[in-house]
Amino acid sequence: SAVEATASLKADGIEDLAAVLGAFTTNGVKPAVYINAFRDELAPYAMRDAAVKYKGDTKYLWLDGTTDKGGKPWLNPYSAQATGYIKDIVAEVVAAGGSDIIVGGIQFPTGHGLDLGFYGDTTTTKQAVLAAFISELNALAAQKGAVMYYEFPLAAFTADGAAQYGAVALEFKAVNYIVQVNAAEADVAAKLAALAAQFSEQSAATCFV
Repeated sequence: SAVEATASLKADGIEDLAAVLGAFTTNGVKPAVYINAFRDELAPYAMRDAAVKYKGDTKYLWLDGTTDKGGKPWLNPYSAQATGYIKDIVAEVVAAGGSDIIVGGIQFPTGHGLDLGFYGDTTTTKQAVLAAFISELNALAAQKGAVMYYEFPLAAFTADGAAQYGAVALEFKAVNYIVQVNAAEADVAAKLAALAAQFSEQSAATCFV
């Protein structure tokens, strides 16, 4: 599977997820597993066809900055291999006993040189691609008795911060949202109040801040 293809690049971490999740549940704690979707700096090296490339020379992985500044590659949301890889991870988490899964990084890249990125066939809009992916994850989780939660920064719920999403985050109708808030951001209270009003209009949506 795509997950197996990236095993050699795995950073130091949990070797037996089922045992870890089991330890929590045995002690009365319901754990949630966090997955970073397209902002994955390891998988592109194992699945180069699933990554964003450079225009004009697609044998090179696009980086969100220069290498001396810590530039990283990204998975390509338009790539079926990339979305399949993430869905495989979700399936493995559920198989290990995970019932609550948080997915962040559902977005197009940020950083420098965005105009140099090559995504292949981009006839579908960013919004449609990300919305379809979220819908597929929700369907996958529902089949397996799990619940998905989607993390977005507060800015993603405003038109000014929606460039890498193709739409404001509520347009994805993700059902369960987690809003990432930077307390140092200007006018946080007012922005959260406005967001609360938006959520009140969508009775099917749940918001965690």
